[in-house]
Amino acid sequence: MRPPLKALLWKQMKELISFFYQSKKNTKKRSVFATALVILLYVALCVFFCAFFFTIGMSMCEIFVGAGLDWLYFAIMGLIALALGVLGSVFNTYSGLYLAKDNEALLSMPIKASSILAVRLISVLIMGTFYELLVMIPAILVYVIIAPVNIGAIVCTIVITVMLSLLITVFSCILGFVVALISSRMKHKNIVTIVLSLAFVVAYYYLYSISFDILENIMANIGSFSEGFKSVGYIFYILGIACTGDVVSTVLFSLGSIVLAVLTYFVLSKSFTKIVTVNKGGIKRKYREKTSKKNSIEGALIKKEFLRFIGSPTYLLNTGMGVILQPIIMVLMILKAGEINAAFELIL
Repeated sequence: MRPPLKALLWKQMKELISFFYQSKKNTKKRSVFATALVILLYVALCVFFCAFFFTIGMSMCEIFVGAGLDWLYFAIMGLIALALGVLGSVFNTYSGLYLAKDNEALLSMPIKASSILAVRLISVLIMGTFYELLVMIPAILVYVIIAPVNIGAIVCTIVITVMLSLLITVFSCILGFVVALISSRMKHKNIVTIVLSLAFVVAYYYLYSISFDILENIMANIGSFSEGFKSVGYIFYILGIACTGDVVSTVLFSLGSIVLAVLTYFVLSKSFTKIVTVNKGGIKRKYREKTSKKNSIEGALIKKEFLRFIGSPTYLLNTGMGVILQPIIMVLMILKAGEINAAFELIL
């Protein structure tokens, strides 16, 4: 690896894990205790997600394997892994690839734009793979426990997991570009982050609440569902067949993923400089002379805190969600009073 590329990659990896040992608020280094606490928190979250997807896998795998539809199990889990990988890494793509603060500084140095792009894409690939593995590791473990597997099937599944990470990177780049394009045309860019974060939270809890109902419907109509899934999501049919040990399907899926990844890199490398440096039409502000009004000390402090509140997506989401959810919950409690009372009676 060439020295500039190696240095860039080292810098990118440090940025990727910096939240473990560095505070994002004031960029100060965390204490050893605080670093260990953050690491333990993320480990606990990973264990929670793995346990959740392990439960989903256990509820599906035995029935699908018994029906001779092993491929459908891996197809569904692969689709879940793709969705989680893209949603999880799109923020990193949006901020780290297209709107990174040091893009123009790096481009002004004697470093090829293709090298900068390659390092950024590696970062996106790592993040997408991390989220993908939260699904695929439990899925593979469940299959090994329930189904009789051979070494060929395990090798093919590992290869497909690697190739799926390339697809996640491709879709993350496309979605990240759309988000960056919308953000660049908005006056308040934090709105994009807030809206996407809320959408992710709402989508997650909604899917979590209906996931077992969906699984029950799939189990009840497994034959018709498998045929419909095969015709609509053929690429995931290939993925599922490959994970059962089919070498031809593994090669086809791998070639398709590699071609899409290379094509994405080629397109981005041709337009990377333009994408990260050209002003995409942000709102222009015209200077207007205004009379400044004198505020009281209390008014100035309130205004300062309010601007800080709406200017930080993390601050707004952590402290403002309760203000939004409280009236919504009150309305739901009134409309669903009978169901809530019945639930409390069962608990008590």
